[in-house]
Amino acid sequence: MATELYEKIVSYDYRDAATTKAVREAWASTPWVINVRDFIPNSRGWFGFREWANVELGAESCVWNDYKGDWYRASGTVNGLTNYGFSSKGRMRRFMARYPDRVVAD
Repeated sequence: MATELYEKIVSYDYRDAATTKAVREAWASTPWVINVRDFIPNSRGWFGFREWANVELGAESCVWNDYKGDWYRASGTVNGLTNYGFSSKGRMRRFMARYPDRVVAD
């Protein structure tokens, strides 16, 4: 199973076979995707989130090292929103419960 947002991401026509393949591989292990008002990098909130996520959610996926973790943060932020993916519905719900003010409906 997966969220509608995940389905939109992996079904989009990126007009380049290599890009389409890379996007699908990046998100494959984290199909529970939500829009998040992202943290300001290197801020107190960012580091607090990272510490919490490593304990509560597990390791972060790293696309360029081909490491499949339990959650993934997209590399692009648009209008303050970033896609976050999770390996399970339970992990996604834990994030949503911890940071309800950061979750944005599709």
